[in-house]
Amino acid sequence: MGVNFDVNVENEQIVLGALLADDAQRRRFLRRVKTEHFVDREHRALVEALRDLERRGVPYAADTVVQITGERVKFKYLAKLEDKFGALPDENLALHLDLLERAAVKESARHAFDALYAALDDVHSPLATVEEAAAKILHAARGGATGATMLRGPELRRDWEGELLRAVENREDNFRPFFFSGLDDLLYEGMRPGNVTIVAARPGMGKTSFVSNMLLRQSIRGRKSLGLPIEPGRDAAIEQMACARSRVPLERVIKEPDKLGEAELFGLRRAARELLDHGRLDLVEQVGTVDDLEALVAVEPYDLVTIDLWEYLMPDLDPRVVTQALRRLKFLAKKRRFHAVVVHQIKRIRRIKNPRPQLHELKNSGGYEEVADLVLLLHRQKYYNPEVENDVLEIDVAKQRRGPQNVRVGFEFDPTVCRVGKHLPDFDPRDAR
Repeated sequence: MGVNFDVNVENEQIVLGALLADDAQRRRFLRRVKTEHFVDREHRALVEALRDLERRGVPYAADTVVQITGERVKFKYLAKLEDKFGALPDENLALHLDLLERAAVKESARHAFDALYAALDDVHSPLATVEEAAAKILHAARGGATGATMLRGPELRRDWEGELLRAVENREDNFRPFFFSGLDDLLYEGMRPGNVTIVAARPGMGKTSFVSNMLLRQSIRGRKSLGLPIEPGRDAAIEQMACARSRVPLERVIKEPDKLGEAELFGLRRAARELLDHGRLDLVEQVGTVDDLEALVAVEPYDLVTIDLWEYLMPDLDPRVVTQALRRLKFLAKKRRFHAVVVHQIKRIRRIKNPRPQLHELKNSGGYEEVADLVLLLHRQKYYNPEVENDVLEIDVAKQRRGPQNVRVGFEFDPTVCRVGKHLPDFDPRDAR
């Protein structure tokens, strides 16, 4: 048959049990789960009942579901589904959803191939029948997304209204801040799931430090994050975050660890425990392709994924290859509901009068500007002019799909501890020349 029926049904039970056990999770995943993903008729009836409750804004209740399904789904079976998921606390729902979708694609492809072979074997089949069968195979190979996700007319309006009302009720889920005061004030969408942010700068401007501080701030506030410190490496990334948190100079940690005092060691160890022991931050450096990244996000749900540097995932820096890979990243971000932050290095230009990066410098580097929902350009004038009194990290909001553009904010920056400090509300870029 092409699909292991028993395994598929058990997997369906785990997914449905998870949807019954958590209201917020159910609302989120009902947008992804489709009725045709399920083989068992009882399961299909249950999904339709849950979707009906969601459309009408009615809270989940077992007796209501039993009534909607005409008692095809029994109270006892609903309890069994919840127990099924509850007995597997270590199982990951994202993985089971992936298995569910793959099984549905395989089954759809099997039927499509059967129809094609039948049309080819029948000498009297018109060419249009063969072409239609072949088109169904292509549709199945793409996961059946085209027709299944299309909403029309009133259904589209109801879906939009539902999202709006949920956003009104819970602003935290609607706007996820970067946790950089001053920068968040300028952003309309923040770290919106499914969006891609490009952080770009010339060498030495503090790109890695900025992203490390971002991961640090997200992690200690409870956001589940995945950092891919491909260029600096995992240990270096931990050192940078620990130094930023404890304010112990990075140079001392690298060059003179044997001379660190007890207070400094305590601060570093406490920072590392705070970052890593709670399980909200994963750091992986052995990632060589976008396929590796896709495998990582398939088994664990993340709020934020950072890639430093994006170029290290590219087998070829041809702009067309880069653009295609960025589009694939955006598709993954939307599918898995995470915000992606991509670090890109702009070429160093010698003897330039104004070294501040410009948005047009991204145009010839692939689809960075095209794909990005938000582009942040970083600059530190003190790097070029040591006589400047204060080291300020300038962040230029060069592109924002919805919100103000070409506006700059300044932050205190201490390169000795890799720390982005407080917002400077009176910062004026002209003062740093």
